Amino acid sequence: MIDNKTKNSIINFIRLSFRYSTQCQDILKLSVHPTIKGVRGGKRYQCNKCKGGFTLGEIQIDHIETVVPKNIKQKDMTIQEFAERLYCEISNLQVLCKDCHKTKTNEERKSRSQ
Repeated sequence: MIDNKTKNSIINFIRLSFRYSTQCQDILKLSVHPTIKGVRGGKRYQCNKCKGGFTLGEIQIDHIETVVPKNIKQKDMTIQEFAERLYCEISNLQVLCKDCHKTKTNEERKSRSQ
């Protein structure tokens, strides 16, 4: 049995490694904005909610079905359960701008606490 500090460190590492996963790279490729280009012709990514064009630093990868289920707290999940839900099918991922992602996350947290 591992202590909570070690478990949290492992989960943070898993989250970080997810950002470089093939799932994230694939969803980014699918989310390049069809018409908006950057100042120097660089890529812009389309937010799945507001449909705006954003730079890579202005977007986040979102799980459509949350990683932490509604009736469970993350601390009650095993590392394996967390990793399996984080590394999901690409159909469960979307690109959101930071504002849309923050709004969605806050709504999910609020519904989880009820």
